[in-house]
Amino acid sequence: MGATVVTPTEIPIPFESPTAVVEIKEGWSGAWKLRPDIHVIRATATAGDEIGSATLRRRYGNVKDPWAVAFDTKSALHINGYWVRIRFGTESGFNTVWVGRIGSDTRTIYGSNETASGVQEWVAHSPKQILRRIHISRSYWYVEGEGPNIELDWVPDMNARDKRRMLVGNRSENDWAAPSGEGDTYLYGQDELWSYHDALTYLLGRFVDDSDNDGPAWRLAGQADLLKNVKDVVSWSTTQTAAEMLDKLIPRRLGFGYLIKDYDGGFEVHVYALNAEDVSFAGTTLARNPHTVRIVVSRAIDEFRTHIVKSEEHKYGKIRVIGRRIVVCCSLQGALRAGVASLVPKWDNGDEQDYKDGTGGPLDDERKHDAARRDDKFRPVYQLYGAPDDWNMDGGNAAPKLDDEGLEIESGAEFQRKVRKTLSWLPIREGYDNTVDPPEKTNDEDDEPDFMPPAVWVWDPDDDNGGESPRWVPAEELGIGVSVRTTDWGVFLSASPNHILAKEHFADEVPSGTRPKYDYERLVATIAFETDHRAAMTYEPADASGKEVLDIVASNAECWYLAPGTKVGIDRDEDGQELLQAPDDGIILRNDTEEMALIMAGAIARYHNERGRAELHFKGLLNWGHLLGQILTTVEEAGDTEMIQSPITTIEWTMEPTPMTIVRTGYT
Repeated sequence: MGATVVTPTEIPIPFESPTAVVEIKEGWSGAWKLRPDIHVIRATATAGDEIGSATLRRRYGNVKDPWAVAFDTKSALHINGYWVRIRFGTESGFNTVWVGRIGSDTRTIYGSNETASGVQEWVAHSPKQILRRIHISRSYWYVEGEGPNIELDWVPDMNARDKRRMLVGNRSENDWAAPSGEGDTYLYGQDELWSYHDALTYLLGRFVDDSDNDGPAWRLAGQADLLKNVKDVVSWSTTQTAAEMLDKLIPRRLGFGYLIKDYDGGFEVHVYALNAEDVSFAGTTLARNPHTVRIVVSRAIDEFRTHIVKSEEHKYGKIRVIGRRIVVCCSLQGALRAGVASLVPKWDNGDEQDYKDGTGGPLDDERKHDAARRDDKFRPVYQLYGAPDDWNMDGGNAAPKLDDEGLEIESGAEFQRKVRKTLSWLPIREGYDNTVDPPEKTNDEDDEPDFMPPAVWVWDPDDDNGGESPRWVPAEELGIGVSVRTTDWGVFLSASPNHILAKEHFADEVPSGTRPKYDYERLVATIAFETDHRAAMTYEPADASGKEVLDIVASNAECWYLAPGTKVGIDRDEDGQELLQAPDDGIILRNDTEEMALIMAGAIARYHNERGRAELHFKGLLNWGHLLGQILTTVEEAGDTEMIQSPITTIEWTMEPTPMTIVRTGYT
């Protein structure tokens, strides 16, 4: 007896090893020709990053083949670049186990005086070698008014992020026929988001498929549809190979692998999940690989050799997926607005007094004093504002963090006050009602409104506003410019003159051609900044031990939070007397949970579940090429079960010194 492989269909080991035969053809569209004089020495089929290969051998010169009755003179073959197919002949017919293309010819010359003689050996490589030889530095576009299939000499990133880190699509709305005519692909040139599935069909259809040139067709297969839900930035260099692009678009970090299979028309990129069981986290599930295999090893130890490595090196007690720092949007307010000021002057008191003094000459007129006050050294006075040095982060509301599943905001996280920077934008959009959760669009425009800039509202008293009642007015409507602080949490207000904002702080007896009108202690500024915590998810099972932590970076994952009570506009229906504000619970404006959760599910499958690595040797040539990419779940022997839970990444057949089939699984 040998061993059996149990799958939905049982695959027994035959008592007699099949015969390996070699077929070749020069062009892909040609017919395969049997070459019984070419022998297989070794063949390896691989999944993922590796390139499979086959070594073939043939004698030339004065040769007697085993099936011949006499010697015959045979010339050396010139078959570099030919396609080669290895098939196993069994009682049920011939089955293809390996397809590739011959790349090199090595000869051992015997040196006969009568006729050229020796041994030829060829090394053929699997189809991934083709992908490594296709360099891509061009792109295909749909251009309005010009049509599809415009070819340009550069490769844009797929999708992108604008200065506010929003995902921006650059895929066409419709798909268009590829040159081969074998399928349609999307192009660059419009505003849709690329999925990884879209990008793969574009890559294969535009640059790899060679069916219109007497070459093989290429297509997607397997669990490729799972990649339709993956949409993110994919960055390209000036040039890269199709293999490099393929590896980026089938990301191992998300729990995907692939292999290249042959079919009647060419090759297919067969996508598969790396996990044996469905893995869920934060409501997102990474579907399992449905194709699993269990190997039962018999007691006939002369039939095989089994080598199993059970390693804890891949396991971690805690796994964290970490994105970018959380962006919080909150309001800072002057003392007369908030009682305890969170927006305070950031200029020097001595400079303020010098500003008031103007020229310093008591007899100079007000024009000279005002001219002196325009000196650059007075630029911060009455114009530079920020959070206090001991700011409590709005009672902790401006210091949020996410829970372990990355779903809920927890306020009052630990924070520091030293490193400060204000963003030049707010994570809230114009044309939305941001007083409700989720914000509601208030206009009928088809285009998505832009993000708001940092906003400042000024209290306009009722003593000098044309008879209007007291009201809040956007600073820009009063001719006051707003810019942000790059070294603080705060704003710079460009007022003319500075002291127009110094009501109650600039004495009437100070000579000036302009009297103060607004009080800087009645300012409200809504700003945004990055907090000290990140968009993140943490997986730590109850049985975790030790301090080993794996961090996986989701470089584009964002969380934006609108803090409770943040001022988001004015109610113009009430003459601007009331500021509108965010709900008391705040609003999570953006949280890339799905992206992080998919990464986490893949990480749990790879770095927490029990897993091993196996290498199994079987005598004879076993027709097991179809097992590549399947999950080897267990190896059993006499009731003893070893958990493996790893994909089969290599099938090797070797003829020397004796026919052998080797199955390997790999950590992923």
